[in-house]
Amino acid sequence: MASITKRANGWQAQVRRSGFKTVSKRFEKKSEAILWARSIESKIDSNELSDISTARKTTLKEILDRYLTEISINKISYKSEKSRIKTLIASPISKRSLYDLKSSDWTSPTFVDVS
Repeated sequence: MASITKRANGWQAQVRRSGFKTVSKRFEKKSEAILWARSIESKIDSNELSDISTARKTTLKEILDRYLTEISINKISYKSEKSRIKTLIASPISKRSLYDLKSSDWTSPTFVDVS
């Protein structure tokens, strides 16, 4: 069950479920907090949401490094793939956590090489 708490700067919604990390978020309106909490609980109930703590701690760079050393190295196209992966690793997007990545990040000017 979610708890909605009044804070000095708005409302805080907190969802606790057995087997999952506690998830919380701040909102300006109580109604937004309630809707968010319900959606999180619904996703947990329908197995759409799993424990996100690992995604919050893991960066794209860590995933790309691991892919490069464990998967890509065994491919015929390793040299060209390595070059593309190194370009991704050098970009600012690689410092973001997997949890924070959005599809719009892949088309942002900081990611796309316009040269």
